[in-house]
Amino acid sequence: MAPIVIPAPGGRGLLTAYETVSSSAGGPPRVEYELTDAGEREYLTLLGRALAAPDAAMDVLAAAVGLIEDLPRDEALRLLRELPLTDAETDALAGLDDLEAVLRQPT
Repeated sequence: MAPIVIPAPGGRGLLTAYETVSSSAGGPPRVEYELTDAGEREYLTLLGRALAAPDAAMDVLAAAVGLIEDLPRDEALRLLRELPLTDAETDALAGLDDLEAVLRQPT
């Protein structure tokens, strides 16, 4: 099947129909999609915004952290360092740095 670019709102074409698979349950066929280059750029932009938003809802931030490995490492670290943290969160992260130093010591 030839790829079909699915127009997104505004005609941005962020997805391409990748494969159509018959339903084993007798329902309509399932269409699998993949991101276009524009879709990949949009996804990474939205992911970065979710990590950088100081007022992001906890579920949005948790989802963004779960997908953070999709960003280039330097970008992910920069965004994490810029997150506004409470004093308790800062202390907890400092504790993790201390733990990491202990774990790296030779035994």
